[in-house]
Amino acid sequence: MSNSLQTIMMSFVDAAKRKGLCTDRDKVYLMNQLGYLLDVKDRQIEKYVSKNEDLLELMDDLVDYAVIHQVIKDTAKAREQFETKIMNLITPMPGQINDTFWQKYLLNPNLATNYFHQLSQMTNYLKTREIAKDIRFTTNSKYGNLQITINKSKPEKSPEEIMAQKDRFDGVIYPKCALCIENEGFEGSFSQAARQNHRLVEVNLKNEVFYFQYSPYAYYKEHSIFINKVHQPMVMNQQTFSQLMEIVAIFPQYFVGSNAELPIVGGSILSHEHFQAGKHIFPMDEADIFYETVATSYNNCEVSLLEWPASAIKIRHKEAEVVIDVAAKILKNWRTYSNETLEITAVSEGQVHNTVTPTARKNDDIYELVLVLRNNNTSAIYPTGIFHPHPHLHHIKKENIGLIEIMGLAILPARIESACNSIQKYLEDQGPMDDITTEHHDWVLYLEKKYACQTNLNWTQVIQEEIGNIFEEILDNVGVFKQSQEGQEAFIAFIQSCLE
Repeated sequence: MSNSLQTIMMSFVDAAKRKGLCTDRDKVYLMNQLGYLLDVKDRQIEKYVSKNEDLLELMDDLVDYAVIHQVIKDTAKAREQFETKIMNLITPMPGQINDTFWQKYLLNPNLATNYFHQLSQMTNYLKTREIAKDIRFTTNSKYGNLQITINKSKPEKSPEEIMAQKDRFDGVIYPKCALCIENEGFEGSFSQAARQNHRLVEVNLKNEVFYFQYSPYAYYKEHSIFINKVHQPMVMNQQTFSQLMEIVAIFPQYFVGSNAELPIVGGSILSHEHFQAGKHIFPMDEADIFYETVATSYNNCEVSLLEWPASAIKIRHKEAEVVIDVAAKILKNWRTYSNETLEITAVSEGQVHNTVTPTARKNDDIYELVLVLRNNNTSAIYPTGIFHPHPHLHHIKKENIGLIEIMGLAILPARIESACNSIQKYLEDQGPMDDITTEHHDWVLYLEKKYACQTNLNWTQVIQEEIGNIFEEILDNVGVFKQSQEGQEAFIAFIQSCLE
């Protein structure tokens, strides 16, 4: 074995030891395992001088060695799989993590989540370096600041990898989806991400087993997921509200929410029930109130309507069961609510269109649940959804508006960065229109006309503000009760009928 490789391997083991991921007693074992992965026959442990102390950079060095010496192919997929093999060697077993988590929880819930979050970062399950590539900014709106993220962190498959996946598919789907418990320790395949360094913590919610993990490509602070042990579709009912309330009771430092269960208004994975949580304040959390009342029939529960483009109802009470009962009544009434004037149709051709996107928090001793009313009906004018981003906005965002975005944090695809760069060059007279994709042409002409008489503009800032304007309009599209006098009056009438 070359001195340079041995130095890298030993430096990796020492870096893991400094982070508490292994001990001196583990060195021989880890050197043997690394030697096996790298197909190295000579594994003598000699004296060496460390040249690098960063664990993840040393991991990169080991992956590069594997590529150079043709242990693995030089593709993003092969590198990802090899990274997880390496980091799995220093990632504690699931049972050990589970026990340590709950031991720390007995002292303080924050200690438990801090431990698990830091571990997920150290073992490279949480992709901190990739997440740092995301572009983030805020923009002003009539509803307050909106948060925008251009998601550059999650790797995209190359055409070659997509073709290989198609050619190699043998009809076996294991795990069933990206959320299943079977992903824990899974080596990866052409259709599934490598998860050998993936770990979950078991949590019991209302007599159902869920698993708690952090999102590898987090969109906000401590972005985490609670996943049902059973691979079953998303649902929205009173049990859902009960489970959300129980999560914030167990982890009061986190908010938690659920995507809606219906297509168009739901998230990207509707086939497996899960919730999303974390430490983040969203723009919706800071929205003003335009109507509030007390539900005397429900132990004087506070109910208010938010001045927010998506139609949001906030329910607050010191007793979780009261909040759950009010939320269940609102959902029951909303399921059958129609208003032809506002284009709200509850059911058509046997298909239910009304549902909610709920989020829960616990503020001191007060339980809080916000229900955003959703409708996934379509029409000839809006075939992708009446309460979905309208077609003229699809050049920026055409994907579903799920839990995170409904609260005011836009998740935009990576393509937006290159598009904005080309648009900025054109507006600065430094690039041709031909460099801009056709879908953006109308927007570019609009910007050119709007700012024609202004000079010395910061076009980066202008384009970001205009993206924020589009996101504001998207949220207006999503709202079932519009922020107009007619819409607000209908919204108030609806909530009053729920609380009678």
